[in-house]
Amino acid sequence: MSRSKIATPLLSFLSSFMTVLGIVIPSAIVFAQSAHANWWAGSERSGSCYIPNRQTSFNCQFGSYRVVNRARQIGGFYVNPTHQFRGNGTIPMQYRINGGGWINRNLTLNATSGNYIDFGNGVSSFDFRILRPASDSLGGGSTTSFKFNYDLDR
Repeated sequence: MSRSKIATPLLSFLSSFMTVLGIVIPSAIVFAQSAHANWWAGSERSGSCYIPNRQTSFNCQFGSYRVVNRARQIGGFYVNPTHQFRGNGTIPMQYRINGGGWINRNLTLNATSGNYIDFGNGVSSFDFRILRPASDSLGGGSTTSFKFNYDLDR
């Protein structure tokens, strides 16, 4: 048998094999990166906060949430609030990381995105609290419910 008769099928096989590798390897890398980026600390959680009239003090603090599942750190979290009257606008909240000072943030009501807070490095715990809205229509005897979760960095 001549070399060309052996080389042609071998080259065809190698060409097909390289094409498959060219598809499989990048796909595996993308899968590994997406699994790393969306490693949530469990199922999405629900909560609510009753905001009384302005003459009454209240405390709607949640946490302290910590690193779980042998993660390296907490990457960030989201809180997606809904208002009982389906009002639009924002509601103030504060969060702190690793027991530090409080950081102010406004959350968009009735939104399923845009309320994610990204942390830097070295975050092992956080907590957050919902504050009284400036608008009386969003406070003063109303309830704000929310869904939230936090993601982990491996």
